Amino acid sequence: MRRRQAASIVALVILVGPSLMTCIENQLFDDLLIGNFMRTTLHNVHDLYPNFTPYVAKYADNGSAKTKRELATYFGHYYMRDPIAHSLKGLADRSEMVLRRVIPEDTAMFRLAKRTYYAYAARSRA
Repeated sequence: MRRRQAASIVALVILVGPSLMTCIENQLFDDLLIGNFMRTTLHNVHDLYPNFTPYVAKYADNGSAKTKRELATYFGHYYMRDPIAHSLKGLADRSEMVLRRVIPEDTAMFRLAKRTYYAYAARSRA
């Protein structure tokens, strides 16, 4: 229901002529960014993911977590739903980031690790 309301609000804001602050105040920035309704220039940011998109679109706009304390509460709710899966996912994500820093992308070892990862992921989904 929230998405449907957001879509109608997005259309209304675009027709009126939005300002960036209006979109932020109404928690619509992520909808505009995802829908390519605006052109955005970010300074001192090389990629939108992982340092921008999750925080703005998922945590702040959709999860209403705008401070470090609110973000900790937000993650706490997900942790309490399934602590084991949450911990394993965190371990897998951190392990992947360590390997990506250590193994250069243009090496045979990286390609082998990537093939192994996707083979394991496909097998675990089946």
